[in-house]
Amino acid sequence: MDKSLARDKEIVFCAGSHDRAIRMAMADYKRLAKPTVLKFSYPEALDEIESMPLDPFFYDPFLL
Repeated sequence: MDKSLARDKEIVFCAGSHDRAIRMAMADYKRLAKPTVLKFSYPEALDEIESMPLDPFFYDPFLL
């Protein structure tokens, strides 16, 4: 799960079909699913991207 989602109070996800969904408290989801939380998405706002520290070993042509 992306780190940005871990801050939300609730989570909504597919419930085994494309027309059903489950909504639950994030605390309950974390307790039941024990998701690995990583940062792998980009910020929506460009000013947030510009303020991100540069990693010399990470190349992303979409940020150029």
